[in-house]
Amino acid sequence: MGEPAEQNEDLDVLVDEYLDGRMPPAEKARFEERVARDPALQHRLNSATRSVEMVQQALGWVTPGEDFEERVNTKIVSITQSGQNLPPYMGASGRSLTSEDPDAKLLGDPEAARERRRLIIIAIVAAVLFALAACAIGYSIAQGIQKPAPESSKKAGGER
Repeated sequence: MGEPAEQNEDLDVLVDEYLDGRMPPAEKARFEERVARDPALQHRLNSATRSVEMVQQALGWVTPGEDFEERVNTKIVSITQSGQNLPPYMGASGRSLTSEDPDAKLLGDPEAARERRRLIIIAIVAAVLFALAACAIGYSIAQGIQKPAPESSKKAGGER
């Protein structure tokens, strides 16, 4: 019973070696003759070939071209060192950044300024909510300390 599984694994290895081009020429010729005689093996090889083609096609959609890294690096250098369309920026330190400074574009970005304002507002709201929660907890603790004795203890004390 174990033999068919082993044979299938062996066939899978042969198909993989054939498709990957790792099969020696003499073995490749024998494998091709066997494929020509065996319709089931022919079907298996065709199926594996289609699978490999689909994977290669999918990888082509997400794999960047050979010059991707060079293009990205060139773009980064052009943005940070070109000095074009970079208005001067006056930072919090009072130091004026010029278009020669690579950080000027990043610091003067209007979207970054909006995000900074948004984060400041969130921080203020969080601080106010924290203070309110602390006050509520303090008030609850103070009320718990000043609570009058329960009714049952008054009755027990009054019956004596």
